[in-house]
Amino acid sequence: MPQTNNDIFTDEEKEEAKRKKIADMEAATANAVMKSIADKYEMKHEILRTNYATVLVLPLDDSKIEISFSNNLVMEWKEILPNLLEYFSMKRPFSEIEDYLIKCHFAFAECDEKKYAIYMNGIKKFEYNFFHTSFQESEKKNGPFGIFYQPFYKFIKLLKLPIRVESIGDDAFDDCSSLESIKIPDGVTEIGRGAFEGCKSLKMIELPYRVRSIERNVFLNCESLESIVIPSEVQSISTSAFEGCKSLKTIELPHRVRSIEEKVFLNCESLESIVIPSEVQSIHTSAFEGCQSLKSIKLPAKVTKIVSMTFRSCSSLKSIDIPIGVIYIGKYAFAECTSLSSIVLPAGIKSIGGYVFFDCLSLESIELSANMKYIGKHAFDDCLSLESIKIPIEVESIGESAFKDCSSLKTITYSGTMEQWRKIKKGKQWNEEVPSKVVHCSDGDISINA
Repeated sequence: MPQTNNDIFTDEEKEEAKRKKIADMEAATANAVMKSIADKYEMKHEILRTNYATVLVLPLDDSKIEISFSNNLVMEWKEILPNLLEYFSMKRPFSEIEDYLIKCHFAFAECDEKKYAIYMNGIKKFEYNFFHTSFQESEKKNGPFGIFYQPFYKFIKLLKLPIRVESIGDDAFDDCSSLESIKIPDGVTEIGRGAFEGCKSLKMIELPYRVRSIERNVFLNCESLESIVIPSEVQSISTSAFEGCKSLKTIELPHRVRSIEEKVFLNCESLESIVIPSEVQSIHTSAFEGCQSLKSIKLPAKVTKIVSMTFRSCSSLKSIDIPIGVIYIGKYAFAECTSLSSIVLPAGIKSIGGYVFFDCLSLESIELSANMKYIGKHAFDDCLSLESIKIPIEVESIGESAFKDCSSLKTITYSGTMEQWRKIKKGKQWNEEVPSKVVHCSDGDISINA
């Protein structure tokens, strides 16, 4: 049986050809409908066409606006288009036109001197990765410009959403790197993960009062964000919500928050102060790591653990009061806090993890808890200003390089006897470069290497 042309193509290629044919038909219909309506008005206009949308370009006093309509929604927008053209023909101030568009289910955007509006047909949710997935049609060299040019999302400076929008999906405005300002309708109750991730020019934002949670990565790497108003009813702030917000100086957490998750404020380099609600019970890994401007912080009484890297590289942190209920401090918790000068560990702490105070160059004094049993490896490594330390009688193990390079440590006191000191398990090089040669025990002095 002879092979036909149809047999040459795969099922996927046939399906793609079918979709393209339908899109072409919808585009032709939309273009014809728009032309027939717009030509009735004595107003300068231009019509641009893509396979997925038709764009009506209308003049303004000092510029023009591109208004886009999906080709497959002709029956919806052909009913409102005459009213829209009538409104424009009245030559109203642009502020009124802008408000009108938003009320008529358009999203409004500004990009440099250009203005755009997108008909959303009463859509109540900005779906996943909205600006990436909706406008990929014209990556072609000679394709239409403006709203349907795929990299458009990178140049949006101002954005206002239609009043009917109730939720913003995951990654909706991801990488809108020029976005400086956005107006979110009061009716919005949900903002998805990574919704504003990478919006490097966003300076401030006010979240609607109905929002109850701030999801993972919502403002990740919003480098210009200086302030944010968090609704009082917010109950949770998820992982990396404000990570990399390098310009954020202060923030007030709502009283309903019970936990500060991993990396929430990681590398918020300008954060100077924060009030943690009294009901917070847990602070997770790297929550404040890299907050270089944070000078002091008060931990709530209900916190029982300071986990790994919580305050690592908080280089301006001079002091911190650790609640009496804390029983554990994880590795690197205060590492590289180069301004930390003194600290008192509560009686409940029985062990400190590795590298806890590594490179705390200004640490002059520390009071270990009486119940301390384990001092982790490199716990005080490179604490150049530490002059003396008292090791409790309960200590059973001192980790490898625990006091390495403590070049000012001249006095080591041990609460127990010399015999008890000998029984303590000591890691290799635990006292490397320590100037003290003896340990002062309750019944006399003993060689530091005993």
